[in-house]
Amino acid sequence: MSLLEVSGLCAGYGRLQVLWDINLTVREGEIVAIIGPNGAGKTTLLKTIAGIVKPIKGTIKFNGMEIKNTTLWEIIRRGLVYVPDGTGVLTNMTVYENLVLGAFVKKDSSYIKDRLKFIYDVFPVLAERKTQPASTLSGGEKQMLVLARALMSNPKLLLLDEPSTGLSPIVVSKIYEIINQLVNLEFSIVLVEQDVMSALKVANRAYLMEAGRVRAEGESEELLQSESIRKYYLGA
Repeated sequence: MSLLEVSGLCAGYGRLQVLWDINLTVREGEIVAIIGPNGAGKTTLLKTIAGIVKPIKGTIKFNGMEIKNTTLWEIIRRGLVYVPDGTGVLTNMTVYENLVLGAFVKKDSSYIKDRLKFIYDVFPVLAERKTQPASTLSGGEKQMLVLARALMSNPKLLLLDEPSTGLSPIVVSKIYEIINQLVNLEFSIVLVEQDVMSALKVANRAYLMEAGRVRAEGESEELLQSESIRKYYLGA
């Protein structure tokens, strides 16, 4: 069953159109990667799906319901959350305060308590750092925090934007372990990544974007074997 269906989507900023006729689907329990060069429109696509950027035309259906004209907050309530890179933490707040902020759509204190327990089980380092200002975290810990904060609302679909940006290979490996763990816990994920090899290895399917359009799509294994993708994006 399709959790997310995007059809004929066009979007941009003011008079600048960035996305052109994007079609994309995400099924329940899968990781879909969106790959491509800088400036391809990948982040704009995620932000448009999430309600941060308003589309020019097209449809965005989440869980069978059109959300194109829905507010950002209502989209979050329905279970779709955009996750920026680690620069999205609120550095003047503690780790705990950042996490509680992620549950703003929930009013039940017992829910928040139970959710924090889940988060600390998945991200034990955040339990150790919970009273620290977020500004004191390492780059990898900040990335874990923005991801954990998004999980506080118990979303059905996560839109992950460049989770490996600026991180060491060891930390990137840890982030991808967590991503795999989340899929095993029945979360669905759309993953935008510059690290094409890592993205294709973890994803079920992928879309290749260039100049605001989808240029190729398919099973990740098929794209890994594509001569053009290996030449231009993997250096092989």
